[in-house]
Amino acid sequence: LQEGPIYEMLLAVESELGDEHEVMRDFLKLLDIKSRIKCLVYYRCKRKSRDERLCERINWVLSHHANFDPEESILFVGLPKPNNATLTDDIEFRCVIDRKVAAL
Repeated sequence: LQEGPIYEMLLAVESELGDEHEVMRDFLKLLDIKSRIKCLVYYRCKRKSRDERLCERINWVLSHHANFDPEESILFVGLPKPNNATLTDDIEFRCVIDRKVAAL
């Protein structure tokens, strides 16, 4: 690296296509990274109740994590599982607004 310029990480992305616990583990790693924009890519649950539970867990972490900076942008990209995906209408985008996960 050259001397003089100041470097920073602009985008940090975690992709976890496993179960809800693995998604949460990667989300915790993402929160510990200093970056202007953070993105978590994961498989959506088929059942809406499980998707809601994941959002509740994320909201709980956001309200209790020491390194969460509300000024950082966090994007969540929920992908459908490949066996029932159209990839046009089934991708769900969410972000953090007022310290809570919200649909876009």
